[in-house]
Amino acid sequence: MALMVAAVCTMLPQASGAGVVSFNPALELSQVYTSNALFTSEETAVSDSYTALALVLPLKREAPRNTAEFTYRPSYQAYDSLDSLSNLTHSLLFRLDSTPSESLSTNLSTSYYRGQDQGIPNSDTGPDLVLTPRNTREQGRIDFGFSHRFSGKWNWGANVYYEALNYSSIEDIEQDPDVYIPEDRTTIGLVGRVGRAVSARTNVGVAVRFNQFDLDISGTEQVQRLELTFLHKPSRRNQLDVRLGAFRGEFDRSVPVEPGQSDTRSGFSGNFLFERIFPAFNLQLFALHEPTSGYNFVGTSTNTVAGLSLSWELSNQVSAGATARYSRADSTFQDDVTVENIGLGGTLDYRPLRTLSFRFSATASDQTSGGQLEAAENASIAVLQGSIDIVWSPLANKRIAAGFTGSGD
Repeated sequence: MALMVAAVCTMLPQASGAGVVSFNPALELSQVYTSNALFTSEETAVSDSYTALALVLPLKREAPRNTAEFTYRPSYQAYDSLDSLSNLTHSLLFRLDSTPSESLSTNLSTSYYRGQDQGIPNSDTGPDLVLTPRNTREQGRIDFGFSHRFSGKWNWGANVYYEALNYSSIEDIEQDPDVYIPEDRTTIGLVGRVGRAVSARTNVGVAVRFNQFDLDISGTEQVQRLELTFLHKPSRRNQLDVRLGAFRGEFDRSVPVEPGQSDTRSGFSGNFLFERIFPAFNLQLFALHEPTSGYNFVGTSTNTVAGLSLSWELSNQVSAGATARYSRADSTFQDDVTVENIGLGGTLDYRPLRTLSFRFSATASDQTSGGQLEAAENASIAVLQGSIDIVWSPLANKRIAAGFTGSGD
């Protein structure tokens, strides 16, 4: 928190007048229905709806060689029937991008989140564990990286990050004391990469990755990865980003090893992203297969994700989007524990004014677990969720003062 406060201070207008500071606060009001507000040990989901009110406070400073952004988003969710689930969520993000020279760029980011998780369909982290009991998640992360171009066509860079996840049960919720509560864990990540531009639009390279996953109960795992990278941007409308390689992990278990379990794991890793902007719509195809800390899963895991997303600009005021996604998590600490999730989602946005927008969204997902996931052993459940969001941005595209502007100025 102290780091973020100091970062905000550096974003204020300087006496020299260099840089422009923008501030575009927004107020968000949402009405949400979910068929899985609370999952119980009896393999049943309890439905409910809630009203959420969020305040978005984004501050941005742009200068010739650096850009700094800070966003704080507190949100309160008031449930209609399950009063004990009503909660206040905090989300903070700071990012600093800098280009000290034409050949060198750096980035620093730090984030913090505290709120309740039930497993979120279409989540980008974790295996969408809607089958686990509700919990409170506290997450902090800090990243630093740089990229340097040299000898005309060669480039190299590195990234380092640290992430901590802490979970706790929610008070005043009646549930079986033996149900699964995710264990706390931390992740340390190091990445080094070297690449070469083989043409004006194509870059190939090699990346070496190291992760250490420290889990509060299960133990520690160290994972090494070696990958080949390929990035092709034939135009502003097209992009193909591919990483393929292999990984090997070694465990230091804190719990007794079951018969047949190994202290190592290995396999292939990969990441695929294709983006294309068509005249009528935008298309994105994505897939990945990689080792992870497990997030809120049992021990560490190997995650597989594949899907596509579409977006349309129907008019200057109306846009729409659709997503289809498959995900699977395989626990590496318990060989028979898996979770599979298939999800579909859609959104419709309407912006009658620059300062006012409406969003209508719906998601549907079906999740199946296998193995000893305690509260959800061999369970299967379908989850439906719908929401209406209203966003008011009173300072959109309005000039506030010299050197201090509203968004879009």
